[in-house]
Amino acid sequence: MRNRICFVVMILVSMLVTSCGESADETRVVTSGEPEATVAEVPGTTTAEPVSETTVGTAGEPGEPVSTAPTLTVGAPIDVGWFPRIAIDDEYIWVTSSESDTIVRIDPAVQEVTGALQGLGIQGDVVVLDGQVWVIADSWLEIDREAMEIVESMPALTEAYDLAAGFGSLWVVSNYEDIVPASSTIPGSVMPDPDILRIDPQEGAATARIPIEGVCLTPGLGQTPAVIQLDAFDDAVWALTFCDGDPGYVAAHRIDPYTNTAERVAVVSGEDDGEISVQAMTVVDGTPWLAAGYLASESGIPSWLVRIDTDTGTYEDLGELGRWPRGIAYAGGFLGVADCADATLTQVDPSTGDVVGEPILIGTPAPETVNEAEHFSCPGDIVGHGNTLWVTTIIDGTLIPIAMGN
Repeated sequence: MRNRICFVVMILVSMLVTSCGESADETRVVTSGEPEATVAEVPGTTTAEPVSETTVGTAGEPGEPVSTAPTLTVGAPIDVGWFPRIAIDDEYIWVTSSESDTIVRIDPAVQEVTGALQGLGIQGDVVVLDGQVWVIADSWLEIDREAMEIVESMPALTEAYDLAAGFGSLWVVSNYEDIVPASSTIPGSVMPDPDILRIDPQEGAATARIPIEGVCLTPGLGQTPAVIQLDAFDDAVWALTFCDGDPGYVAAHRIDPYTNTAERVAVVSGEDDGEISVQAMTVVDGTPWLAAGYLASESGIPSWLVRIDTDTGTYEDLGELGRWPRGIAYAGGFLGVADCADATLTQVDPSTGDVVGEPILIGTPAPETVNEAEHFSCPGDIVGHGNTLWVTTIIDGTLIPIAMGN
C-alpha cells in the first residue's frame, strides 16, 4: 500500500504518476542475480550562476519575520531526475530517481555529481546505515559508496517505498497484506494498526516486529490507519501515522530502539478544517517539528508549522507558512521549510518558533489553482548538511544547495 506521502505527490500532475513494484516473501541475503547496473554518465551541475545571495531581517510579532536572518546563497541546481529521494552521510549526498532509474553521489564540498549508477529498477527510498548505502529497487540493494557497485541484493521482506536507517538496523512499515492476507479481508472491515519491521541487513531478516497501536483513536468501519513517514533521529525512530476520518488526524509515535516498543506521543487534529496531512518531520534537540496542512482546496494545502511538546503530549500551531508543505530540515542553527506550491524556502528559529527573514524563491511557483498548472518546480525532500540545506525539486528533478551563514 502506498503511504500518504506517495498519494499527495501523485496528485500534483497526473502525467507524473509513478508505479511501485511487487515484493518478495524470501528473507535470506543473496549475492547472485543482482540487476545488471550500468555506470551512468555523470550529469554534473548546470552552468548557471548561483541563483541568489541575500541578507534579510526585519523585526516583527511572533510568527512574522524577525531579525538575525542569515545570509543565504542559493547555488546552481544539479540535475538528478524526477521525483528524487535524498539521503546523506558524513561525506556524500545520495539521490535516487525512480523516473530516471538512477542513483547519484554528490560531493557537497564541490557541489558536483561524482558518481552515478543506472538500470537498478529503483522504486523508492535511499538510506545510509553505518556507511552502507541501501536503495529500494526490485529488491533492496546495497551500494558500495566508493566503487559505486552493487554489493548485496536482499529480497524485500515487505512491499515498501520508504526506509529508515539507524541503530544498526533498517526500519520499514509492514504492509497490510503481511498482517491480514488480502483474500481474507472483508470489505468495510476495521483495518488493523500497522507494524514496523526492524531488519538486520547482514542477516536479511527481521529481528523485531513493533506494533504501532492507537493510530485511530476510535477505530471504526471505513477508517484506514497508515504510517506516512518513518525516520531515525539521534535518540529514537519516529513514525508519523494518519487516520482517515472527519476530521482526519496525524499522530507522532516514538519507537525506542533499545526496547523495540512504540509510544504515541501526540495527536495533531484537523479540527474543523478537513483532513490533515503532514508532509514532513524532523527532530531538533529531542523536539519534533512537523510541516503540516489540510487537504482542503485546489489552490494547494494551507501549510503550517507544528511543534510537539514530548513532555506534555501537546502540540503548538505556529502559523501558516505557504500553500503546500513538502519538506523540513535543520542546518546552520535554523529550520528550513520547503513549500511545493509557492516554490519557497522559509527559515524558522527553532528556539522561538519565529519565522526568520522572508521566504526565498527556489523554483517556479504554481498558479493559485494548482490543478491548472502547466509546470511548477515543487520543492520536496530536504536535508541539512553542515551549514547547507539541500532541497530537491520534484517536478524539475533538481537538487539545489542553499548555504546559510552570517
